[in-house]
Amino acid sequence: MIKMSTLMAIVSTAVIAASTTIASAQSLQGYSSTIHPATNSASNSLLHPPTDITIINASTDYIYALVPGSPVNDLLRPMSNDHIYSYDPNLRYNHIVLQDAYRNSFYDYMVCRLAIITVHGYAGNYTITTDDDLCN
Repeated sequence: MIKMSTLMAIVSTAVIAASTTIASAQSLQGYSSTIHPATNSASNSLLHPPTDITIINASTDYIYALVPGSPVNDLLRPMSNDHIYSYDPNLRYNHIVLQDAYRNSFYDYMVCRLAIITVHGYAGNYTITTDDDLCN
């Protein structure tokens, strides 16, 4: 009887872990941006997405904005901005990576779903401001 309960506990844990992994993969594929808009039915909703992260490139260089594991991998021109969206209402924090034109990461943080990230400066000397006042 003890072996059976141990086996059931292992199977239960495996099922929960697998469903969590699948849910995470689906959430990551649900990201889109103004540069790469979503084509799925969730993006056609009349409601504003719960996740709308703004990235402002106020620097003199091109930068990349990406969400690791998702389709979002955007090249931002100097003095332009981008919005990263997700229609998943369960996402509270999002992994954002910013890279210079040579793909060197200079920002790699979890940010809230309505963050505004502003990049000033130039390659090797960026100043990043993260405003999360809208999240509170």
